Amino acid sequence: MSDASSVNNDENVNVDSEQQRQDEYVAKKAYEEVSKDMHKYKSKVRDTEAALTEAQAKLKAIEEQKLKDLQKWEELYNREKQEKEELANVREKDRQLYLRSTKLHALKQELGGKVKDVYLNHANLDGIEINEDGTLSSESILRVANQFRQDFPEVIPQSGSSNMTNNAAPTQFEKTSTDKPISEMTYEEKAELLKNLKNRR
Repeated sequence: MSDASSVNNDENVNVDSEQQRQDEYVAKKAYEEVSKDMHKYKSKVRDTEAALTEAQAKLKAIEEQKLKDLQKWEELYNREKQEKEELANVREKDRQLYLRSTKLHALKQELGGKVKDVYLNHANLDGIEINEDGTLSSESILRVANQFRQDFPEVIPQSGSSNMTNNAAPTQFEKTSTDKPISEMTYEEKAELLKNLKNRR
């Protein structure tokens, strides 16, 4: 009996060791499969991370390009705005020069036309007003001329027409209606003519 039980024990041990070897073999096979899966997963993760990094780099490049384009547009806008401002300044200077020369001419005509331009620079040209229709106000020309006569009588050549007057001589900047016969004048022109005649008395 003892031989039979020892044979059984040997068989059990052999079976156990065989089972253990099979378990180890299965565990090794499972490990290898899991290991392969892990390598595939890690490879996919690396590929995904690389794709994400590449996409982020492309997005950053696009955003930087948009910013550069925006800066170019902003720079172009600022340059164009500056050119417009410079042009407006040049126009304003030209307008002021034209207005000054027009006022000087009108004042010179009112003073008899013989006062030197150098002396007229001392006149109060800002006192000459502009009417709504763009013509010079004859009353303001007369006022400035009379003030100039008082302040600088020595620079005005003496003649009968350069004495102080209450009426302004018509200038080329005033609208005169005396060039037409009365029958061809409009109602406004007739009223202006009548007003001028009353002022001269």
